[in-house]
Amino acid sequence: MVRRKPGSSKGIDEKELNKLVKEIELINGDGGIIVVFSNFNVADEIVDHIAGHNKTVKRVKVENGDDVARYLRDCRSFDEDVIVWTFPESPREDILKALNVFRERFIECRKPNVLVFTLGYRIELQKRAPDFWRYKNNVYEFIRFDRAIPYEYIDDRAAILDVDEKIEFYEKVLDRIKNKRKKIDILNNLGNLYLNKGEFDKAEKYYLEALNIRKKLAKKIPSYLPDYAGALNNLGNLYLNKGEFDKAEKCYEEAKRIYRELRKLMRS
Repeated sequence: MVRRKPGSSKGIDEKELNKLVKEIELINGDGGIIVVFSNFNVADEIVDHIAGHNKTVKRVKVENGDDVARYLRDCRSFDEDVIVWTFPESPREDILKALNVFRERFIECRKPNVLVFTLGYRIELQKRAPDFWRYKNNVYEFIRFDRAIPYEYIDDRAAILDVDEKIEFYEKVLDRIKNKRKKIDILNNLGNLYLNKGEFDKAEKYYLEALNIRKKLAKKIPSYLPDYAGALNNLGNLYLNKGEFDKAEKCYEEAKRIYRELRKLMRS
């Protein structure tokens, strides 16, 4: 059992923590599933924050699917107010299956259940534990941008954001991306988002950065030449929108030259 005095949480948005605690209070006595995703060890801070609001906390560490079934079987006998579950860093098939099969037992516990997962679980839960995913209450995300972020998570997270949120998110993760192809994708996305907003100078900045990476790759790896030509076309379209017709024509001509070279290579 954990009960502590309130204290400030380090490394976490305290407003989000307070929202989580309010949701716990709302579903107290009814049972429920609150899902948390994070790319660092957030469980200790969540437990401290919940305990700081006069709630006792039962910590449950899951190693395999059998643990899920066992703890759910016994959960109604727990004396604590809230159950905080933690899981292995990488998703396991037996755990995902157990969550899906025994999803109703979380409600039958009659206690709020806070399930803390790494970011890698987000897509896997939706794909391989869809019934569990539909049973959940809210989802909270606590991300530190100085830590590694899975590429699959980036696409999945961005898909549910509006334009301004997407821009903020992409700009935060950009410096963490080491894979050049993924970095190009994000730079292009940022360029497209700013272009659609009519912020041409910012769009140009990201298009040029993506173009320079593609140009370097194309010199070493010919298979990148179509990508390089496509980036030139994107930049040309931007200059066309800005009314900088000479720059646009230069980009289009360079793209045409690359496409001609590619056709020659295909014939030979």
